[in-house]
Amino acid sequence: LAGKQKFYVTPVRLYLIIITINFLVYAVLEDYSLVNIEFLKNISQNVPWLHQAVEQGQLKSELSNYAFFHQVNTRVNDTLPILLYFLIFVQALVLKAQFGRYDRYYIEHLVFALHFMSFGFARDIALLPVHFFSKEVAFAVSIITTIWYLLQSLKHVYDLKGRQLILHSLLHYFIFFLLFTLTITTAVFIAMG
Repeated sequence: LAGKQKFYVTPVRLYLIIITINFLVYAVLEDYSLVNIEFLKNISQNVPWLHQAVEQGQLKSELSNYAFFHQVNTRVNDTLPILLYFLIFVQALVLKAQFGRYDRYYIEHLVFALHFMSFGFARDIALLPVHFFSKEVAFAVSIITTIWYLLQSLKHVYDLKGRQLILHSLLHYFIFFLLFTLTITTAVFIAMG
């Protein structure tokens, strides 16, 4: 740890600042958040169990549409930062398993995960003007930029090239997407609880 404090502390500080700004912005502009429950309900048409769970929660609450969505969004915004905090540690474990043959400590994978998540939150804030026009376009741009960033960062940090870079990127994105989706779904279910 001697001499590497800045290497470890800076990504933590960056993440905390960006996630705080992100949640403050989306607390004010709730309708434009990608974690907006009404938006998730609309895009989950192809995920019947999630769509049905939100509809049942809405009926059970006996609130108006606006009141229900506002209440759940507020609760999700209260719960999600804690769950995302744990997701970072899980993502670092996945990286450690995925790149186990590399001579790296868990903390180095954790730093990578912090940078990756910080990029995602900073990107979401930067895409806010796009959200005003089309949430679907903002969602698509989020996915594309996440994949691009992951390719670039894996290439730089783990010195991957060619087919190995593409395979590791796709594998990690797939695992991260599943974990992120599980995290958001968990936050939604806790919020509707």
